[in-house]
Amino acid sequence: MAYCLILYYSRYGATAEMARHIGRGVEEGGLEARLRTVPPVSAVCEAVEDTIPGSGPPYVTLDDLRGCAGLALGSPTRFGNMAAPLKYFLDGSGALWLDGTLAGRPAAVFTATASLHGGQETTLLSMMLPLLHHGMLLLGLPYSETDLLHTRSGGTPYGPSHLSGPDHRLPLSDEEKRLCRALGLRLARVAGALGRTR
Repeated sequence: MAYCLILYYSRYGATAEMARHIGRGVEEGGLEARLRTVPPVSAVCEAVEDTIPGSGPPYVTLDDLRGCAGLALGSPTRFGNMAAPLKYFLDGSGALWLDGTLAGRPAAVFTATASLHGGQETTLLSMMLPLLHHGMLLLGLPYSETDLLHTRSGGTPYGPSHLSGPDHRLPLSDEEKRLCRALGLRLARVAGALGRTR
């Protein structure tokens, strides 16, 4: 079965929760949602770090990326940019770039921040850059998703976002959840349509 890869890094759980809602949308769209994460960047030699996370989804492999029909990429904000662990994984995807493996496949991005003006949109844009280099087709959220007009927390046309608060304890709002599911559904539908034309 064709799958959409939902690849994310989450430190306090908000980005992981968004990934699960995006996954529900993907499955509503008729594709498998394959959730994967990346290990933290470590000052310890990688050779002695665990290869399997203690909890949550497995760590992503290049094969997960190679085989996906679509990609949703998620990261918390780090100074208005994607988190280093996600960037580190993407930096290692040069072989796929060289082969043009991901060219023409749909992709989308999502993020969470502690503060409302903590760099949500710049983080989403930073995640788009390597996807453009891979030749992926970027999907956002159209304003026909009326939650974009009414949200008082996260949500952008560049991709779903979440305001977690300074203590990272604010739950996803109903609007944020719906926007995540809408993105997953859109990603699955576009991936399915593109798959039929290949």
